[in-house]
Amino acid sequence: MKGIVIPINLGGISNRVKCLISMLRFSDKYNRETLLYWPLNHTCGARFSDLFEFNIKEINRGWFDKINRKDIKKVEKDSILMENYPQKYITNGTCRFLLTREELEKYPSLRNKGEFNENGIEFIFSSVPDEVKRSMLCYLEKIKPIDSITKIVKDFQRKYNLKNMIGVHIRRGDLADRKVSPGKVSTDEKFIKRMKKLVEKNPKIKFFLATDSAEVENEMEKIFGDRIIKYQKTSFVRTDTKATQEGLIDLLLLSKTRHILGTYGSTFTEMAWWFGGCEAKVEIMKDLEKEKELFRNIKEEKRRVVPKVKKLILKIMSILKLRKEI
Repeated sequence: MKGIVIPINLGGISNRVKCLISMLRFSDKYNRETLLYWPLNHTCGARFSDLFEFNIKEINRGWFDKINRKDIKKVEKDSILMENYPQKYITNGTCRFLLTREELEKYPSLRNKGEFNENGIEFIFSSVPDEVKRSMLCYLEKIKPIDSITKIVKDFQRKYNLKNMIGVHIRRGDLADRKVSPGKVSTDEKFIKRMKKLVEKNPKIKFFLATDSAEVENEMEKIFGDRIIKYQKTSFVRTDTKATQEGLIDLLLLSKTRHILGTYGSTFTEMAWWFGGCEAKVEIMKDLEKEKELFRNIKEEKRRVVPKVKKLILKIMSILKLRKEI
């Protein structure tokens, strides 16, 4: 029986699309069928069909739970390698693009590149080899937004010349709400300072602002006035279908700009570059001291988690030992 691959990323739109692209490439390379698991949750409040037009069979949790776990191979979270396995079902939840062994052998530097993560082709933008870029874009172009979203994007483009604007993506929300949130590295101050420099160079410049924060919108409009162009959103609640659709609209509009000031560690910034055909110049706004603080916090969290895991393992071992003695 033909093998099956299942993208099961539970993040936002950008993470899920990256995962889907990886698995579509996977299925073609190893002649497997692709089934899509796209549940509604706190990070994505819209169904796949609310966002995209693409002929793919979707499955739900009930269908997935019926599979014998022995028949499933789960791609490891930190993996970047695409390999075939004997199991009938191969699942992948990572938002990193999976690469073939041939690609990694041809471009060994891909094992060690990346801004937030240590390897793969995540957040390296123009450093992605052209051959790999073309392959990813080939699959991305097949995943087309629904007609109503496409119409909104085209109408907005007709009204505003986005190609001559600087795109600004300031991600807050879940990417900046914890000590180990990468979004905190891209401070408002860094964005404002860079934008002011760009205004000095070109007094007529305008910025297309994409953000998930009403507070950020208000702050930027106070500072830059009518230089700020935005798509008027009705909601910032990510569990709403409408808000998620508006997030995709923001992403697609951002992708039409020629130069993007982006948020550190955000796949939204990254996928705007990909949806734009990998043509835009991308600058990630990064406070170096905040980056060091982030990595310190990550290390501290790992140190806290490891003892808990060890205690749990020892507890399980003691229980098993007790059962044997009984």
